[in-house]
Order: sequence, then structure tokens, then C-alpha cells
Amino acid sequence: MGPAVSAKAAAAASPTTSPAVRTERGPPGSTYVCDAGTLCTNVWDPTTNDWKTFFFYACNRYYLSDGNGEGDYFNNQTGNVTSYFYGQSGNVLTSFQPGGGEVPYNWDPVWSIRNC
Repeated sequence: MGPAVSAKAAAAASPTTSPAVRTERGPPGSTYVCDAGTLCTNVWDPTTNDWKTFFFYACNRYYLSDGNGEGDYFNNQTGNVTSYFYGQSGNVLTSFQPGGGEVPYNWDPVWSIRNC
């Protein structure tokens, strides 16, 4: 069974990004590999009851749809790049640099991601 999901996810849609990036799926309890040079996010998909991992390589702002509940991110980029998660109004929710391994994160308030 996956993590608890917010009321926002009641309609149960699969998480996506725009523009689209490479994704992989993993069952509950699985792990993923985040290659060097990549920001990876791990989001629960209530439509398939598994994890959906997004791999952000190219520097861009990505809009997240239906990212709900608990998950994590792993910033395995190189250099001194700063990444950002933004809320609905474009406010910065958090900013971080590479390192630290997998960091637990609640995707409920995240509307977009900038990996550089």
C-alpha cells in the first residue's frame, strides 16, 4: 500500500510534467537510481498504485500535474546549481543544491519545479 494521499488527489490522476521528461515506475518499497547530472523526483501514482520517478536533465521550469502526497527527491546534479519547487502562485516553496541523497517531500503544494 502506498502513502496517504491528500483530498486534492481524490480524482486520482497520474502525475505528469510539462514539458514531459523520462519516467520510470516502481512498486511500493522499491528504490531508484538517480544518475549524475539529474534531479529525480519520486511521486506516488494512485492510478497504478506504484511510484513514478521523474528524471530532470535539461535546465528548465517544469509544471507538475497531480503530484500529491508524500514522496521524495534526489538532487544528483553536478556543480553549484540551485533547484526550486514552486507553489500555485509561483512562490518558492524550497530551494536546494546537489547532495544529501533522497530527501522526503510532500508534493501537495508543488505546482512547478526548476532544476537549475
